[in-house]
Amino acid sequence: YLHRNGIEVAKSIERLSDQGGWFTKHKTKWKLIENLLEDSGIPNKEYSNFEKGLLEWYFSMEFSETFFSNFEDSRYYSLSYQSFIDNPSYQVKNIFQFLNLDCTDSTIDEFTKGIKRKTKKITELDDENIRLGGKNLNLSIENRLRHTAPNKQ
Repeated sequence: YLHRNGIEVAKSIERLSDQGGWFTKHKTKWKLIENLLEDSGIPNKEYSNFEKGLLEWYFSMEFSETFFSNFEDSRYYSLSYQSFIDNPSYQVKNIFQFLNLDCTDSTIDEFTKGIKRKTKKITELDDENIRLGGKNLNLSIENRLRHTAPNKQ
């Protein structure tokens, strides 16, 4: 279960949308989100691409958190993108252990050699971000969503 800072996700969606590559010309994905808005109490209005990204993240988190809450922790591995970027070798090793797979240090080194943060870390929120991103938004920024694995070896 991979989760990520909601503001950073929304910024990525905004960038891709501004280039015409996220919600596509038929806007199928946005139409599905609009259907979810009807039952959420969030008004359906004109939103910026960033706000649309926050709403998509919000609904994704609501569904995934509900889904994973029905499983014992031992049945899935929860990984934050931030933890993965901060210490990829440690996280890849943990994933292999979770899957009961053997791996060597050289395998881990090969898997992780190009992993690094490519965008600026975003940690600031405003009230509108919180309203659209929901209760999990601040947890995602603090890297405290569902059972986030530690970053230390």
